[in-house]
Amino acid sequence: MIIEVQTSKDIDSKEWATYQASFNKVFGKDNTIKYFNKKYLNTIDDKSYHVFLKENNVIGGACTCIPFEYFIADKKYRIGLMVDVFIEEKFRKDPLFLFRMYNKLKISLIQNKIDCTIAVPNENSYSYWTNIVKWKYIGDIPYHILPVNVGNIFGIKFKGVFNFLSNLYCRVSLLFIYGNSVQEKSCVELYRSNSFENHRYFEFHIRKEIDTTVFHYRIINENGIETCYLIDFYNKKNQYRRDTESLKLAIKYLLKYEKNIHLIVFVGTRLIPQSPFIKLAKKNEPKQLHLVFDNFSLNDKVVEKISNIKNWDFGLINYDVR
Repeated sequence: MIIEVQTSKDIDSKEWATYQASFNKVFGKDNTIKYFNKKYLNTIDDKSYHVFLKENNVIGGACTCIPFEYFIADKKYRIGLMVDVFIEEKFRKDPLFLFRMYNKLKISLIQNKIDCTIAVPNENSYSYWTNIVKWKYIGDIPYHILPVNVGNIFGIKFKGVFNFLSNLYCRVSLLFIYGNSVQEKSCVELYRSNSFENHRYFEFHIRKEIDTTVFHYRIINENGIETCYLIDFYNKKNQYRRDTESLKLAIKYLLKYEKNIHLIVFVGTRLIPQSPFIKLAKKNEPKQLHLVFDNFSLNDKVVEKISNIKNWDFGLINYDVR
């Protein structure tokens, strides 16, 4: 078995086929090679950085870094998002394979002027990344919910009453939002390059533009619960930042045209003031989202800033948890 570092542009058609097969097998997906090309090539470098675990030219494990630019206290830095980490079960002969894979990839990332890497590992791998690979914990990304038709969630009894009350809450809460508050600039936030939306959104995402408001969302059936993930919303006239006007328009649209949804969910560290969303208690979160990082070249002052989750604007727009 060999460990090999490549960029997305170096991968040939046969390797893509074995990568696709292994990825889909491990994650239970049916992603196409076209999907991977769109995700990995539409970046600020026109490529992503990969390390593969191979046997007889068959990819049985991988770790991928997608390059982004972030503003940290108004200065731009190159930060890599670690995604799509897996090793097929038959290749898990050595528990340190992933450790060695990442360390080999890390050399390439430093050579390509990546300042640090961030990730949101799942619960199974979180302890591995923090205890073995020695990534540092930043904080947890919260869930915020807006109950639309909760009667459909709690069962048949009094279903109509609960649906009416939750729907009424949504509509009445919007009436109490006054003025137009604009989201304050965060200490750490994503720079949205020209290629960003083409990288982030796929055919299963829905984009709506109403006047100067733009918002993106995706609806997924989560164990019988029709969940609408509001990924992002912003107002063009307010320097493409989130504000109460764009949030109200997005919610009004979803209530009017997506009548079958049970919940609207916003996953992220920053919501604007007067938001009608309710922060979900930690014990009720479907899965905990721990943000971690590995520093390569950031100085101590910058590391101090990124080590505090309160400084981040980070959510579904940054990381596709759904």
